[in-house]
Amino acid sequence: MANNFILQNDIKLNRFAEVEQLIKSTSEEIILSVTERRDQLLVQLTELKLEYIWEEETRMKQLGELEKIVKNLKSASIQQNEILQFQEDQLYRTQLEIQKIQQAIHIPYPTLFIDDVQPLLQQLKIFGSLKDLAAPYKHKFKPVNRFGKLGSDKGMLNFPRGIVLDDEQRMYIADLNNSNVRVLSSNGKFIEDFGKGRLQRPHSVAIFQKKWLFVSDMHANTVVKFAQRNGKYICKSASGEFNYPSGLTVDTDGSVLVADSYNNRVAVLDSDLKLVQDIGRDRLIYPRDVKMNENKIFVADNNRLNNVHVYCKSGQLLHSMIKLENGTVDIYICFDFYKNILISDCIGQSIQIFSEEGQLIHRIECKDNPIGIDVNNSFDIVSTRFDGVFVY
Repeated sequence: MANNFILQNDIKLNRFAEVEQLIKSTSEEIILSVTERRDQLLVQLTELKLEYIWEEETRMKQLGELEKIVKNLKSASIQQNEILQFQEDQLYRTQLEIQKIQQAIHIPYPTLFIDDVQPLLQQLKIFGSLKDLAAPYKHKFKPVNRFGKLGSDKGMLNFPRGIVLDDEQRMYIADLNNSNVRVLSSNGKFIEDFGKGRLQRPHSVAIFQKKWLFVSDMHANTVVKFAQRNGKYICKSASGEFNYPSGLTVDTDGSVLVADSYNNRVAVLDSDLKLVQDIGRDRLIYPRDVKMNENKIFVADNNRLNNVHVYCKSGQLLHSMIKLENGTVDIYICFDFYKNILISDCIGQSIQIFSEEGQLIHRIECKDNPIGIDVNNSFDIVSTRFDGVFVY
C-alpha cells in the first residue's frame, strides 16, 4: 500500500508539473501576443499621427493661400472703388470748371481773382492744379472782423463752440456756457436765442432746409430738435444713446449724423432722432466733427495716423487722409463752394484749407485757438473763439 501511495503522489506531482508548465507556456504566449499587438497598435498610432500632422500642415498651407487670395481680392476691390471714386471726382471737377469758365465769360465772379479765363483753361488742361481754387483764401492772414464779447447778456458769448450759417448768412452759435443757441446777423447784431432750459452744454448746431435746427448737447448726452423759425422745442434723442456727442450735420433726407466721441463712432439718426446706423467703430478713435459733401461722409478724428476719414453712406470706409502737424484734440471741419475742406485746429492754432483729396493749399495762423468754423457766401471764414466770433 505504501508503494501505491507513493506512486499516486508521483503521478499527481507529474500532472501538477505539466499543468504548471502549460500555464507558463500559455502565459508566455499571451504576453508575446499582447506585446506584438501593442507594437502593432503603436505603429498604427504613429502612422495616424504622421498622417494627421501632414493633413494639418496641408490644411494650414491651403488656409494661408486662401487668406492671401481673399486679401488680394479685397485689395483689388478697394483699389477699384478708389479708381471709380477718383474718376467720378475728376468728372465732377471738370463740370465745375466748365461752369466757372462760363461764369467768367458771361458774368464776372469777383471771388475768383482772375483777369481773364486763361488760368481756368490752364487748370482744365492740367488736372490737380489747385492754385485757382485756393485763390479766395490767399489774402486771408488776419481776422478782419470780430463779434461778441465774454458774458451772458444778449449778444455776448461764453465759450461758443459750433457755428453754422443759414441762407441769409445769419449765424447760429452753440453757446456752451450760456446753455443756449445764439443767433446773430451777418454783421454780428443780436437777433434771438433759444434752448434755455432745454440745453445744458450745447456743442454743435446744424440746419435742415429752413425747417429744423439740431443741437448736440455734450453734457446731457443728447441731440435736441428745434423749429428753426421760432426755436420751438420738438423732440430729443433717447436717454443714454450718446457719450459726449460733439459735431453733427444733416443729410438731404433729414438724417442727422453725430460724432459720438466717447463711443468712437458716428451715429446716424432719422429726422425723429431715432438711431438707425453706426459708422466707424472699427476705425475712429475720438471723432470730433462730421460733415457731408455730396454723398460722402467726412469725419474729423483725434487719430495719430489720419485726422479725416471718408465714408460712403452705407458706412464703408473709402479712405483716410490729412495728418495735422500739431494738436489733434479739438478739430472741426466745413466745406466751401469748391469742395475744399477747411479745418480749424484749436491746439495747433490754425485754420487749414485742403483739397477734397487732402492736399494742403493754404494755412492761416490763428493765435486765438479757433473752434467752430463755417464759410459765408463771400468766402469769409467765420470761426468761434472762447469769447466771440472772428471773421477772416
